[in-house]
Amino acid sequence: MSRRRGLIALALAAFVWTLLLHAPAATLYGWFASKNSTVQLLGIEGSLSEGSLAGVTGNGSTILRDLHWQLQPWWLLLARASFHIESGAPIAIRGSVGISPFARHVSNAHISASLKSLLGSAGIAYLPIDGLIDGDIDSLTIQHGFPSAATAILQLRGLNWSLAKPPMQLGDFRADIRNDNDAIVANIQSTSGPIEAQGLAHLNADGSYDSDIRLKAKPDADPSAQNLLHSLGQPDAQGYYHARSHGQLAGATPQKAGAPPASH
Repeated sequence: MSRRRGLIALALAAFVWTLLLHAPAATLYGWFASKNSTVQLLGIEGSLSEGSLAGVTGNGSTILRDLHWQLQPWWLLLARASFHIESGAPIAIRGSVGISPFARHVSNAHISASLKSLLGSAGIAYLPIDGLIDGDIDSLTIQHGFPSAATAILQLRGLNWSLAKPPMQLGDFRADIRNDNDAIVANIQSTSGPIEAQGLAHLNADGSYDSDIRLKAKPDADPSAQNLLHSLGQPDAQGYYHARSHGQLAGATPQKAGAPPASH
């Protein structure tokens, strides 16, 4: 009798799972999507096993467009729904995305995007810079809507200062991204162009960010590039100007002084 019940339970589980795999993805999204989430999926077609959507929006801007997915079923053994995805411009990404009960994961991914689009998805599109980002993301973990861990190498090409007319070309840069305790740290350095740059940027667990980039115009730099650096204030003893910034990602709650870190 117990063996028969076990077979019945197994058959029922297989039946339910088959229904989920082939159920319309839009219906499943309507059932399980959080009503309080700032991220919305638009134009959903297909099923859980394979489908597409017209766009992903968050923080008042479009994050992804023309996204296609295909389920990687073996990850279900580890309680994670994992998909191979591909999306189109303005943020083109190709790789694996996983969904577990407490986090979202990106791995083995290649990204190509405009800097302005990425800044917009983070809620800081007002920064007057643009360029093209291309790179590889080994791993990225998102908890409570914000990155909590990341390992990646990104190339920023054709960085320009958009307040100038025409936009002022500042060169090409590289960012090596790693984890450091509860923060994500980007080691930034210039690779070509009129400005020498080096420094660090931090994204902290509470959604706050800060950066301090040392900048120096090369001897053959255009006078407009030198004037831009002069607007940052006085250089340090080594002749470097410091571009410092700090703030809070849109939607993040600042952590009060003396409060313990938020648990994940």
